[in-house]
Amino acid sequence: MRLREEAMPFMPFRQPYHLTLHASITEKTLPVVKAKVIVSGIDGANDDLTEEFDQIDMIWDTGAPQTIITEDLLSDKFRRFLQDPMHDPYRSQDGVRVLLDASIGLSNVPIQIEAIVLVVPKRVVPNERIGILFGQKQCIDHLSYRSIPHRILNAKGENIDEGLWGDIVLDELVDDYGNIHHF
Repeated sequence: MRLREEAMPFMPFRQPYHLTLHASITEKTLPVVKAKVIVSGIDGANDDLTEEFDQIDMIWDTGAPQTIITEDLLSDKFRRFLQDPMHDPYRSQDGVRVLLDASIGLSNVPIQIEAIVLVVPKRVVPNERIGILFGQKQCIDHLSYRSIPHRILNAKGENIDEGLWGDIVLDELVDDYGNIHHF
C-alpha cells in the first residue's frame, strides 16, 4: 500500500502557523469544505474500529504542511483504540498517524481522497479548534483548483449567500498512481 509507505519515516511535525492567530473563524476568512470522513488505523483489518463523520466541516488550510485531526474530535473509544501497541509504528512525539478516507464536496464535483494524517492534541492547532485542518501533503497538493472568494463572485453578479466563503473549483486531481483526472 503506497500510503502506508508515506506514514514512515516520521518527518518532524511543523506547526501549521509560526505565530498564534487571534482571528476568529467566524470572521469568514477561512474556507470550509464539507466531507464524509472515515478514520482508521493504518494497518487495520476490515473488522477494526473506525471513526466516521458525515458532513463534517474541514478547514481548507493551504498553510498546513499536512492534514491534521484534533484528538478531541475522536470518540473516547477510538482514542483508546489508537493507544493499542499495534499503532506504535505510526506514533511519534507529535501524535499518531492514521488513515483518512474522505469524500469531499467541492463546488463542481465530489472527490475521494485517501491520505495518511496526523492526530494531534488541540493545543497545537490554531485557536485550539477541534476539527480537521485539510492540509497539503497527500491532500491539497494532489489537486489543481481555483478558489474564488465571495467578494469576487458577488462582483461578477452571482448572488452568493453571506454564510459562504466562495467556490473551490477542482480542475485536476492526481491519484496515488500518478494518473491525472480532469474535471
